[in-house]
Amino acid sequence: MTANELKAIRLCLNMTQEQFANLLGVSRATIARAETGSLRVSEKIKAKIALKVDLNKVDFFSFYEKYKAI
Repeated sequence: MTANELKAIRLCLNMTQEQFANLLGVSRATIARAETGSLRVSEKIKAKIALKVDLNKVDFFSFYEKYKAI
């Protein structure tokens, strides 16, 4: 997962970095660093997203538009 993909998922969920961090049980700083690419999106974060985010609710076209805009 790239930094932009992570950010696009968060934006599709209409969450702030703080809200997304709380959902995943990490700090807001971790999300911020992961979204800028200064921190690799770890397997642990990917697993938490898989467990806690219903990706079926993330509309593909909305995701793509937000991803393109980043």
